[in-house]
Amino acid sequence: MKKIQSFVMTEEEMSTLSNSLEYAWKNDNTLDQLERQKVKILLRDLQSQLPAEPCAISNTLTYSEHKIFTLLLKGVTNIEIAKTLYISANTVKSHTKNIYNKLGVENRVDLIIKYKNVEGL
Repeated sequence: MKKIQSFVMTEEEMSTLSNSLEYAWKNDNTLDQLERQKVKILLRDLQSQLPAEPCAISNTLTYSEHKIFTLLLKGVTNIEIAKTLYISANTVKSHTKNIYNKLGVENRVDLIIKYKNVEGL
């Protein structure tokens, strides 16, 4: 029988672990497919527990919109955003339209050009 252990981590420790997992997932060629999938799941779970980074437009967007906004600025596709956040692609599209309306942009390219240097992203 496996024991379940829990522990408390500071935000800094969680961020460090998140960065390490992301590095391993992207760069460790010795991981097999199953191990890579496990690391990816751990990384998603860990990142979902980290607080959203502060941003000059935080008061404009909802929490969900802010998470999507951050991923849009990184060039992540709607399908990848949906998988990362465990939501449907249609939900991503709906939030994306709301983001565009709130921030006064027409499309993803305009969004990236206008907000690529926003503090905290």
